[in-house]
Amino acid sequence: YGYNRQYRCGLVIFAYNSGDQIVVQTRVVNHFGEELKAHTRSCPEFGEEHVFAAIEECRAAFPQIRQLLFGLPGIERHGVVTSGDFAAFIDTAFIGMLRERYRLDVAFINDINAAVYGHNRSSENPYENEVGIFLPTRFPPGAGLILRNQLYPGDAGFAGEIAFLFGKIPWEELHRYNGEEIAGQLYPILLSVICILNPGFIALYGEYLTGSILERMQNELFNVLPPEAVPEIRLLHTFE
Repeated sequence: YGYNRQYRCGLVIFAYNSGDQIVVQTRVVNHFGEELKAHTRSCPEFGEEHVFAAIEECRAAFPQIRQLLFGLPGIERHGVVTSGDFAAFIDTAFIGMLRERYRLDVAFINDINAAVYGHNRSSENPYENEVGIFLPTRFPPGAGLILRNQLYPGDAGFAGEIAFLFGKIPWEELHRYNGEEIAGQLYPILLSVICILNPGFIALYGEYLTGSILERMQNELFNVLPPEAVPEIRLLHTFE
């Protein structure tokens, strides 16, 4: 006799911005964390119908799916997406709708929170305090926080909403591939994160970020901060 590793499965659906497209990733996993199916598609916009299609496609192949982890850039409170990058989900009880429609256990997680948590848990020597910062091409930036080895969403799920720092910045108008402009906006965010949280590691996600931008910001940080306060900062170009 042996345990049926596929007796019950989970489905992961998450979406994020890449260039002028929305990338939608789906993963079917068993309770051992083994990946059974993976699919990636890109679309210009993202709405409820894309989620429904992904769930129904995966459940047709794996009817034993019982859990759904749904990842989006945004904030969810009591089953309602209260803010985010995808207008189709804002102020809707979409999480509750998924539970009712498919009879699944559904959990919501912010995209950068999922990325920083996954990075922390998969690292051989994880930092106790770690921050991930995502700078997409179409939407404002966001951050995920690991504090004392735990994901920290804040009291209202608002922790990491760094787009609101320093007043209203027209992020959508930034020239994303202008290194000077990006570094000028990112540097004060890094400085604030380091001074408030003192993380040991910061991951920067953004397809237009370059090594030269990172080097410039690190030099500026070392010019104003004690060297022991400057964390390891690394560019990561994938959420997976």
